[in-house]
Amino acid sequence: MTALLLANWRPRQRPGLRCLRWVALGSLLGLGLWIHPMSAIYSAAIGYVIWLSLPEWRLLYGQAQRLCERNLRVPFQALSLPTTAVLAALGILSFFM
Repeated sequence: MTALLLANWRPRQRPGLRCLRWVALGSLLGLGLWIHPMSAIYSAAIGYVIWLSLPEWRLLYGQAQRLCERNLRVPFQALSLPTTAVLAALGILSFFM
């Protein structure tokens, strides 16, 4: 898993290495899933972090923040913790049911 994080770490943006980085990421994921199937959970967590760092997510976050402040008159950060707790509880309940 450390190799996956190092393959995806971008200290500087080099356009020529982007394709190589994705090939390395896919190869390491495939090798990890082949050797240890439980690594799918770690891969999902890494994918989630990559997904949250996309510019589209920042745009969606800004829209949700404006919507909460305009319609609910509650800061978006105040709703983040309860929403996360409810979604985590639903995920745990769905796993055990």
